[in-house]
Amino acid sequence: MYRRNMVPFLLAICTSALIGLSAQSADEEYRLEMLGVVDTSQFPEVGIKFRILNSKGEPAKELPRADIVVYEDGKEVHRIKPKILREVPSSAMLVFDTSGSMARQEKLAEAQRASTIFLDQLHPDTHCGLVLFHHEPYGRYAARKDRGALFQAISECQAAGGTACFDAIKTALNEMDQDGRDKRHALVVMTDGRDVNSKAKLDEVIQLAKSLETPVHTIGLGEAGRQQPVRTLLVLDRSGSMSDRNKMTGLKRAALRYIDLLPEQGAETSLISFSSSVSSAEEFSADKATLKSKIQSLQPRGDTAIYDALWDALETMNAARVAGAGKPPRQALILLTDGLDNRSRHHPNDIVERAKQDDVRIYTLGLGTGREIDKNVLQGLADETGGQFFHIESPDKLTEVFEELSIALHDDGIDEQALQRLAASTGGQYYHVREIGKLKSAFEQLAATVENTHSIKFLSQRARQDGTARGIEIKLGSLTSTQAGYATHGLLTPQSHSGLYLTGLILLLVMMLLPMLWRSRTV
Repeated sequence: MYRRNMVPFLLAICTSALIGLSAQSADEEYRLEMLGVVDTSQFPEVGIKFRILNSKGEPAKELPRADIVVYEDGKEVHRIKPKILREVPSSAMLVFDTSGSMARQEKLAEAQRASTIFLDQLHPDTHCGLVLFHHEPYGRYAARKDRGALFQAISECQAAGGTACFDAIKTALNEMDQDGRDKRHALVVMTDGRDVNSKAKLDEVIQLAKSLETPVHTIGLGEAGRQQPVRTLLVLDRSGSMSDRNKMTGLKRAALRYIDLLPEQGAETSLISFSSSVSSAEEFSADKATLKSKIQSLQPRGDTAIYDALWDALETMNAARVAGAGKPPRQALILLTDGLDNRSRHHPNDIVERAKQDDVRIYTLGLGTGREIDKNVLQGLADETGGQFFHIESPDKLTEVFEELSIALHDDGIDEQALQRLAASTGGQYYHVREIGKLKSAFEQLAATVENTHSIKFLSQRARQDGTARGIEIKLGSLTSTQAGYATHGLLTPQSHSGLYLTGLILLLVMMLLPMLWRSRTV
């Protein structure tokens, strides 16, 4: 008889009862800490991860000359000698966020200082590598002993673009795989925002890290984001004056960049263009190819109906909100114009009142000199609705502003749930650093963690999946030990679950006797 509903319940009880630290005395210099649960996914091969802590509960920087011995049900299954602990070099890869949001509050400068300290504190024999990223991985340095090139790359990086954290982690893991599997690898990820640009998915990255037996340690810098979906509508001027001084070329380049930076999930947009008349908006979409085609087709001609275009944009937003389902998105209009309104039936006050009523922020971009645009009106539209006004005199600056807007609208803080899951699933540690001044301390702790985190696999002494509980003990010489446990999915046997087995036999006997008793009563 196969166990079904009872196995997960019993396994949970067994694991929660056995996992934990066992300090032998208050004066111990070292402690062992299990990381995650026992991995039996490849049973009879069993996997465990652990690290060595000092008396303060911090990762020990100096390791004792004592064997680490792993026991299963009292029998030795694995041993690590002090020579291996001290002399086998590990490989550490740093994945470093340089997205545009890192420019705020001196985050990039402090992260540059703290990460340099992290790399400097690692053992001289530790091979170190680096991957820099914004909306894509762009700086890739294979693991090496000499860290001069890494220090220089970190010191010279600039904050710009979106966030492709998962793509960068995948790149780093592939680099570590090429570096060789005979080393103890570790990956450290520092980011201040949620991933909005990666093609790789979180589950894909986790599976790759687990296959390479590489713990991923994550640092989330700043406040946790709400992870709320975002809906934006581009309101773009295609009046005749946009043909002057390469304005239309600059608009297209900037708008296309905005589309490129759209997150793969949780974001959708549409487009309205205007001159004497206002174009009809398509449905909100994340189809980048279609959106780019619409932008490329814009041709300058006619007058300027700014307020009618904004009114139609708000109508479009309202229709999408009424038809939508699920978590309500944050909504924003992005208006770009190079002139004064000379064709609209609506008034700016109408726009402000409707936008506030519908909870839509308006971001206004005035392209041209002070005489060419109505700065006061554009400023008022933005201020009254919680948006922002940008005065841009050169079309060459448009791309920079659209990048900044994309970051401000879509990257509202770290994806703490994803960072926690990434670390927990791979045997790493998660650090939430809300205050930039505490980043150095988090990196210092990680430097010690990277070099004394151990991943061990062994073959179970009892390869049969009989559902019985097995105890694991890890000893650091005679200094300290810790315990864990696991159970396998398999057959229900008298030895593994005597109470359940006896109950099952009784129920089976009763079921066999019931028909006989029923027949005897009816005769």
